[in-house]
Amino acid sequence: MLSKATSKLVAVGAAIVLLWMLMIVLTVSLIGSGGLCSAPTAGQPAASGDARDIPANYLAIYQKTGRDYAIPWNVLAAIGKVESDHGRDPGSGVRHGANWAGAAGPMQIGIGGAAGTSWQRRGVDGNGDGHKDVYDPADAIPTAARILIEDKGYRSDARTAVRRYNGSGPQAEAYATKVMALAQRYAAGNFTVGGPNGGSADASLTGADCPDGTGLTAGGPTGQRIVQAAMRWLRTPYKWGAGNWDGPTGYACSYGKCGKAFDCSGLTMYAVAQATGGKIKIAHFTGSQFNDPHGKHVSFGQLQPGDLMFFTHPTDDVSHHVSIYIGGGKMIHAPHTGDWVRISTISGTYRSEFSGGVRFTAPAGNG
Repeated sequence: MLSKATSKLVAVGAAIVLLWMLMIVLTVSLIGSGGLCSAPTAGQPAASGDARDIPANYLAIYQKTGRDYAIPWNVLAAIGKVESDHGRDPGSGVRHGANWAGAAGPMQIGIGGAAGTSWQRRGVDGNGDGHKDVYDPADAIPTAARILIEDKGYRSDARTAVRRYNGSGPQAEAYATKVMALAQRYAAGNFTVGGPNGGSADASLTGADCPDGTGLTAGGPTGQRIVQAAMRWLRTPYKWGAGNWDGPTGYACSYGKCGKAFDCSGLTMYAVAQATGGKIKIAHFTGSQFNDPHGKHVSFGQLQPGDLMFFTHPTDDVSHHVSIYIGGGKMIHAPHTGDWVRISTISGTYRSEFSGGVRFTAPAGNG
């Protein structure tokens, strides 16, 4: 697919393309902890060149698609970044219509013209809502995976498939180089998790843009890794007592998906252990997690992404539920039997029963 950004590369020439790519690599290598929900105005994310994060709902869809289609999620994420800055590019065709070549949506999939008609042939209803929407990341991202595999030969040669995704010629070669380099950085964890960015997947993956003036900032490196670790397991079935430091365990079914599972404290013990390289291994019990000596207690107003949130019934002394704050008034958690790991808004009973937060920071050497 020929994106608007890619067409500009042709105009400036190969030498400038290479210089620009070098500048990107240098910039990414200096990235610190970017803000979550820190855009100065609601619904107005930072310009594409300044973006340091993958929106939480996009990350969830990239990772789920990677598991469903057996294709590295970071390659899909790199394509999404280059094509549309994960749906944030205000250019023609990302949110409506099509660009000059006939490509549309966050993954810039051909709906006619020079870009072809891949959407008509390969479009996927990724969120099962009964219709296929090229502008919805829940549909567009798995469609991109299908195109890479079925049309571009991903199983035989990943890099060639990525190049073919963009077309042919020098601009497609430069595109492939950029995508594969970015995919390597994503695979190494060189990214932050931002607030959800429009679109829809299902109730567990959606969220409004962060409200204006929230003042939320990113958690530290450990908090970022805690969020990333938990996000890998969205839509994993819930089972009481399931999960450990290494991942989901047991067996359960939720919404037709069956497999290994987590309960609420199993998910948090996994995420903390993974984020700290196994240096902090909290127990599989909410009371013990709340009182773990490695943690620092924080109030609701002090929450940062990666902080554990505990919930207690008014008449109880010990919390009955734990989640992970991801920013923007949302959390990721394993709610209860019959449900799965999902993103939820912190409101209603969750807000009224919040009894404290705990922040974990990895020992020296782990961030």
